[in-house]
Amino acid sequence: MTHQLSKFVSAAMLAAVTATAAHAGTRIEKIGIAREGIDLVPARVRATSDGYSGFVGNDHRFTVRLFAKGKGNNNIHRVGIGNKNGMDLIEVSAGRWHYFQRTQDDGWGVYKTARTFTADMRKVDWVTTPGKLCRDNMAAQIAGGKSKSWVLSREWNLAGKVVLHFYAAAASPSKIRKGKVAGNSETRAANLFYPVNVVCQKR
Repeated sequence: MTHQLSKFVSAAMLAAVTATAAHAGTRIEKIGIAREGIDLVPARVRATSDGYSGFVGNDHRFTVRLFAKGKGNNNIHRVGIGNKNGMDLIEVSAGRWHYFQRTQDDGWGVYKTARTFTADMRKVDWVTTPGKLCRDNMAAQIAGGKSKSWVLSREWNLAGKVVLHFYAAAASPSKIRKGKVAGNSETRAANLFYPVNVVCQKR
């Protein structure tokens, strides 16, 4: 199998797993991710003379609740929150991880925890990037008769969403050694649309 075909198959499998994350698998019974608490910290977008460009401060702290349960006698042996290509279904790749944990024993029958992690706002998956949200708002205001300078002279508060992809992998405890599996392992994914306030700063 060529490298390109391998990547295509992996991407197709990942899409299928993400779409069916709520359904029971052969080794993972349930997986889920939810926001913990209320996040009031906004993503701030810098205003320029021509529009909007770049973040004011790149990092953001996310707090989430994670849950994954092995099916039957299978255990969860690794979990991670990453970008949409963060975990290859065959083995862990050096993808963009925002959070990652691997068991050092025979795995967790139930993985349940709350975690806070910091991620670069430029590297998370946005439904619509903050810069585009600000530019789209400016275009709408201009279409309504406002001038560009008028728009840029004001601060705008908009609603954005980051997609967090939670992955879990499970296998038989007898096959797990320090997070690595000698045999078949199943990886599944669940997504969370995490709301983040977006502030389009004024000039």
